[in-house]
Amino acid sequence: MEKPMADTIRTERRDGIVLLRLRCQTFDASAAASLIEALRRSERLPLLVDFSAVRDFDDHSVARFCAAARAHAGPIRFHGLREHQVRMLRYLGLDPARARA
Repeated sequence: MEKPMADTIRTERRDGIVLLRLRCQTFDASAAASLIEALRRSERLPLLVDFSAVRDFDDHSVARFCAAARAHAGPIRFHGLREHQVRMLRYLGLDPARARA
């Protein structure tokens, strides 16, 4: 059973930017589904995705998120990624250092 998004992601709006703060230690299928839904709802708005609380990445879930993030029409930036997480995102075609700001 998937957790409700309110348990997984905290959404805040600050100065025209939508902050999506993950509140889970493991980025699994449920967290990916919640984050992908938040991306869809945000349409073209600038996003800041905060992975500070995330310790583990499920490979399949990260791949699903990367595909959705590449398709997001608005600017997207990342915060709180660890070195291994940055490498995984790059491997899956989403370079956080080159994310649209």
